Amino acid sequence: MVRFVAAGICILASLVTGALVRDILRQHPARSHTARSLLTQYMRYSVVSRVLGKLAFIKFQKRSKFCGTLQEDLLRDIIKSNQDSVYSKMFGLNEQTVSSLQQLQSVHPLTTYEDFRPFIDRMVEGENGVLTTKAPEYFATTSGTTGKCKKCPITADNTRRIIRGGLAMMYRHREVYKSLKRVWQFRVMSEPTRTKDGVLMTGMSNVLSRPSPHNIVPDACTRLYTERPSFHVQAVFALAEPELFFIDGFSSNLMCSILKFLEANHTQICEDISRGIICEDLDLPDDVRAELNAALLPNPIRATFIEDQIHKGSAGLAKRIWPELEYVHVGTSAGMKLCADMLRGTYLHGTTVFQTAHGASEAFVGYQTEDNMELEVLTMLPDATTVMEFIPKEHCDEDQPKTFAMDQVSVTGDGLVWS
Repeated sequence: MVRFVAAGICILASLVTGALVRDILRQHPARSHTARSLLTQYMRYSVVSRVLGKLAFIKFQKRSKFCGTLQEDLLRDIIKSNQDSVYSKMFGLNEQTVSSLQQLQSVHPLTTYEDFRPFIDRMVEGENGVLTTKAPEYFATTSGTTGKCKKCPITADNTRRIIRGGLAMMYRHREVYKSLKRVWQFRVMSEPTRTKDGVLMTGMSNVLSRPSPHNIVPDACTRLYTERPSFHVQAVFALAEPELFFIDGFSSNLMCSILKFLEANHTQICEDISRGIICEDLDLPDDVRAELNAALLPNPIRATFIEDQIHKGSAGLAKRIWPELEYVHVGTSAGMKLCADMLRGTYLHGTTVFQTAHGASEAFVGYQTEDNMELEVLTMLPDATTVMEFIPKEHCDEDQPKTFAMDQVSVTGDGLVWS
C-alpha cells in the first residue's frame, strides 16, 4: 500500500513539474536568468498575479460599487481600532460618538499634518498608543519638497490593504507580466533611519517597491544611497542585458534623470560593460564593489552596440537598445506628468509608459483600471487606507470648508459635480 501511495505521489509530482516547465518555456525566459531569478519572477508575475491577483480583482470590482458604504465601514474600523489611543481619547473619538462621516465632521475639525506633528513626534520618541493602538511597522517619510519632512505611521492593516489592491492591478494589467524576459526595477534607495525604539523610517518606495531577486540589477545596489554611484551601477547592468521586457521605474522624474545620465556618461558605462568591471574611481564600499564585479560579465560586442545606438540620438533610444522592451511603469500624473510626456516623445517612444496607482506616503488614492493603460484615469479605493473628504476648489482657502464624501462626488464632461 505504501509503495502505491509513494508511486502515486511521484507520478503527481512529475506531472506538476512537467506542467510548470512547459508553462515557463512557453513564456520564453531570458538566457541570462539564474534558477533563482527565473523562479521568483515566474512565481510573482505568473502564479501570484494569475491566482491571487484574479481573486483580489474580482473582489475589487464587486466592492467598488458600494463606495459610500465601504468608506463608512472603513471609518468605523479605524475609529474602533484606535479608540484607546491618546489622540482618540483627547478628542472623544470612539464607537459611540463616531459611526459615520457626518458624525466625525460634527465632533472633529478638518486638520493638516501640522496638527498631528506633535503626536507623531511622541511616537518617534518611542511612546506607544499615541495616534494608533497598534504599533507602526514603519514610518513612511516624505521628501520635504513642500515643507518640513513628514513621518506617516504605517500599521500592518495599511500594508495589507495596499498589497491587496496591488495584487488586483497585477491581474488587471497581466499582459505586462506575460513574459519571462528580464525586468529592471529601477530604484534609488534612501539610507534608512530608525526611531529610538528601532522602528524603521524610510520612503514609501523603499518599502513597497524594494527590488526583488529577479531584478536585473544585483541586490548589492540597494546598499548605495547616493545618486551617482546608484545611477552608474544600474545603468551598467541594465544596458548589459539585451532581453529587457519591462522597466518598473516608480518615478518618471527619476527615469528621465537616469536616461539623461546614461546618455551623458555612456563612454565610461560602455567601458565597464566591455571590461566586465565597475570603474575604479566610482565611490563604492569594498563589499558592494566585489559583489557587483562578480556579477558583471565582460561583453565588448554589447558595449559597441550601445555606443552606436546612443550616437543615433535620444528619440526611441530605449527601444533600440532593448528591442523587446514593451512596458515602462512610472508615475505619470500630477508633478510627474511633464516628465512622463517628455519620455513618451523621446527616450521611451515606442513603449507603453503607464502607472498603475496614485498614492503618496500620506495616503493611497486609487488604481488605473482602464483598458488603455496610458490613460490617466483612476478608480478610487473605497476600502483601502483612507477615508476621503473632497473640497470644491473654490473653497480650498477656507479654514473649515464644507466637505463631501466619495459617493457625493460625480465626474462629468464638465468636471466634478457635488451632491
